[in-house]
Amino acid sequence: MIPESAGGCKKVVAPSPVAFADHYPLPQALTGDGIHQVVNAFAEAARRPCEAGFRVIEIHAAHGYLIHEFLSPLNNSRSDLYGGSFENRIRMLRAVVGAIRRVWPERAPLFVRISATDWVDRGWDIQQSVGLARQLKPLGADLIDCFSGGNVPKIPAAPPGLRLLPIHCPHSALPQARCRAPTRGSGRNQWRQIQRVSSGLQASVTYHHRSFNSGDPALQNEVGHF
Repeated sequence: MIPESAGGCKKVVAPSPVAFADHYPLPQALTGDGIHQVVNAFAEAARRPCEAGFRVIEIHAAHGYLIHEFLSPLNNSRSDLYGGSFENRIRMLRAVVGAIRRVWPERAPLFVRISATDWVDRGWDIQQSVGLARQLKPLGADLIDCFSGGNVPKIPAAPPGLRLLPIHCPHSALPQARCRAPTRGSGRNQWRQIQRVSSGLQASVTYHHRSFNSGDPALQNEVGHF
């Protein structure tokens, strides 16, 4: 983290004044007006790619960024309408989805990326993710993009034993099954793993992108047989 004296962020905000780690700045808790400004900023941000001709956008509510902090009890100790209960902690994301849907074309897909679990006790978890997906679908979210982690220092995206598996696909399976919400699985997946994920209905969509930068001459043949 770049310190403020070296040109780093001068005003860091969060749901509560909880620093990510010892060497990170202490954020200021957003006021109610500040939250409304953030929601409106998301809507304005969605308007620009629409005018530029984009046809799919995704809300990043994962990996310890602002919306994820509102979702997680680890970061959110507010006592107002945006903290405490599950319904209160998801209120900001619900508002963001609603605000974006008012400016984003009805037929254009809107994805929401979440960290399905914080990987620690008393944090955000898969059951809360299922409840969230259940509420986002009727608001206009077309797909829940399932990642994990990023909200606690030194907690990896997946425990070591899961790193060689399609790590986020089990997280995408539960919201899909219980909410009938399309989901995306991801995470260091190989083509044969992706095939198993798709055929096993663990995800509606899988992304595979980093391998295309590897220069692997066999990749085209592997994709061709997928």
